Amino acid sequence: LFRMYSAAVIVFASLAALSAAKPWRDWGDDDKSPSNINIDFNFGELSEGLYGLWQELWAESGPSFLRNVTKQAKRDYNKINRNQTMTKAQLTSAISAWAATNNVTAQVNEYNARQQQDKNQSRGNITLALQQLPNVLTKLAAIEDNQNITPLEEVKQTFEVLGNITTPYLAGIVLSLGWSDEGFFDHYDK
Repeated sequence: LFRMYSAAVIVFASLAALSAAKPWRDWGDDDKSPSNINIDFNFGELSEGLYGLWQELWAESGPSFLRNVTKQAKRDYNKINRNQTMTKAQLTSAISAWAATNNVTAQVNEYNARQQQDKNQSRGNITLALQQLPNVLTKLAAIEDNQNITPLEEVKQTFEVLGNITTPYLAGIVLSLGWSDEGFFDHYDK
């Protein structure tokens, strides 16, 4: 049982680091897009041309408020957003000033509110999943330890437990703990 909870702590630590991240489907519509990671490439004109193309693509698929500003304003926003030396508070202030200059303050505020709402919802879902995790792990351990069922029945019952999980993230957490041909938990002994 200790190994199960140890694995849960590891999963929790991993999820805590990702708790601010949005689901993959939303990655193209937020400030954490790969285009905002400051990686220095030195490929001369090719690099500049590809980077310019990437910036244009990001500007078209970025936050919705970028659709209401000029190309220069998009470049200015991207320059602020890519800055790796400003604190988060300084970035927020700079983006607010940029929004005021470009008359999109309301849209930026709406976007930020949606981002915060999504972050809070993800954190709440992860907390709920972690609260329910011990119960699911206990059920799976009972199935695995049951000597009165066949291996096929064990698999069916395990998938039934997993299939009945409706809490967001919980099935993913359970599955991330692993499965081996010796059973759900046996491979942690090795």
